Amino acid sequence: MKKKYRHRTVFFFSKMNIVQHRRKKLCRQFLRQYLTLQYFLYGIMAVLLGFGDAFHLVPRAVALCTTGLEQYTAALGIGKLITSVTMTLFYVLLYYVWRYRYEIEDRKEITMVVWVL
Repeated sequence: MKKKYRHRTVFFFSKMNIVQHRRKKLCRQFLRQYLTLQYFLYGIMAVLLGFGDAFHLVPRAVALCTTGLEQYTAALGIGKLITSVTMTLFYVLLYYVWRYRYEIEDRKEITMVVWVL
């Protein structure tokens, strides 16, 4: 009786190992196929936007919860500066997402204008 159960257990775990291996292989194929430059840039854009907004909103929230906006003018100014720089980088990345998504090539003039502005 014990040998019969032992055989079933070995069969079950070997079958489970095959299923896990196939699942990992499918997951790798899915990531290779759908994780493209476009989605990578979307992720960077989201983090960049959150980072820039944090530098704008955190000093404002601290100022409003304590003595007032007049005491935190330097922090608010630096926050606005960092926010404007990150927003500019956000739109540059958005331009490259547009180029990648719609397969725009050989538009060097537009690229130069985007970087100059």
